[in-house]
Amino acid sequence: MKPRIASLALLAASTLGSHASAQSILVLNGVGAGTVDAPLAAAGFNVINGTLDPDQIASVLSVPNDIIQIWIWNDGTFGNTGSPADPTRDFNAFDLAALDLFSAIHPHFVMDGLAWRGHLNVDEQNLTANIALELAAAGGGIVLGADDASGDAIVQHVNQVGTHFGFAPFQGVYRIDPSLQHDGGSLFTTPNPVNVTGISSTFSYCDVPSGLQANGRLLSTALFAEQVADETGYTNPILPDEAFGGVLYTSVGHLVTTTLPGGGINTNVTYCFGDGSGSNCPCGNNGVGGAGCDNSFGTGGGQLVASGLALVSGDSLQLNGSGMPPTTSVLYFQGTVALNGTLGVTFGDGLRCVGGTVVRLGTKTTVGGAADFGAPVCDVPISVRGAIPAGGGTFFYQAWYRNSASFCTAAGFNLTNAVAITWAP
Repeated sequence: MKPRIASLALLAASTLGSHASAQSILVLNGVGAGTVDAPLAAAGFNVINGTLDPDQIASVLSVPNDIIQIWIWNDGTFGNTGSPADPTRDFNAFDLAALDLFSAIHPHFVMDGLAWRGHLNVDEQNLTANIALELAAAGGGIVLGADDASGDAIVQHVNQVGTHFGFAPFQGVYRIDPSLQHDGGSLFTTPNPVNVTGISSTFSYCDVPSGLQANGRLLSTALFAEQVADETGYTNPILPDEAFGGVLYTSVGHLVTTTLPGGGINTNVTYCFGDGSGSNCPCGNNGVGGAGCDNSFGTGGGQLVASGLALVSGDSLQLNGSGMPPTTSVLYFQGTVALNGTLGVTFGDGLRCVGGTVVRLGTKTTVGGAADFGAPVCDVPISVRGAIPAGGGTFFYQAWYRNSASFCTAAGFNLTNAVAITWAP
């Protein structure tokens, strides 16, 4: 069957209960149709159109359907610079409840800050197709698309949905030089090549949410720009420097991020530090930045980082621990949840940052306060020890070490910081 573009009214009248041979995508924008529809249809999807209004989502999802993606897509058809938010057009409680049920089955997210692209060339079309195809291959999910935050209406719906699911907001109005953009991951390569310099959205952009979120989800960066500056007339949150692939870039703005395994550049992020930036260490024994709570040897705390490739099909991942007592036992473990919104909870002399379904990967003995686990120092790869699914996913890692000296509590143990890692297939 040839993919079709259906209006919500037509859908409600005649086809809501039917199942097409192709999978469907619900696209909501300001007017009920947009330039994103054609490349989605060309990629083999049935496109169902609706508007950014209450009850749109709930009414469509309330009947049997084959929808695997929902695109909350403000492509310039809802508000502009200076436009205030319109609370009467917020999604309602029924919409959000329907999204909760949908996301439980179709769990992934893409944050797209280039939603005002007009799909006038092959690169713009290929990016849209790639997002839809990669998202479908991973089981589906939600795409949040907008432009800058120069008007509250522009980011009204993406931020309503994003914050509902525990993500940081789209924020700021930044000037970006297209020649200083960098991409990585499958969204810009699979199955279609995308030249980022061929994508034109507007002259200013927001910073989309990125990195490890308070909900424990890791948004890997697929497209970023360096040396980003405030747009004239706007004062925005300061953009920090950030390293990708071992290279430090200044004033980084994030344009496209995703939870998709392999969809972005940065596949691991450290979190849950004992330096006072999160939960308090149990005895005021703060560590140095990037480490756990301090120990009796005054090392500044145990530190955990990851190296190698988190690929299920070619696992070379290694967990590298340091800053622990000179000679002690250390247990490396994996979990499915970042505890306390990634801030951790007090445990022994430190903070436990990893929970959910826990797998004890193995025990090592430190030499000079350091120990590594994983390829090539471990006979069994971490992906095998941890039973990582073939399709990948995000998991959390930490090291738990003995520190038997009388120091903080009577527990006799401490922990490093933690690392969130997104495995690619």
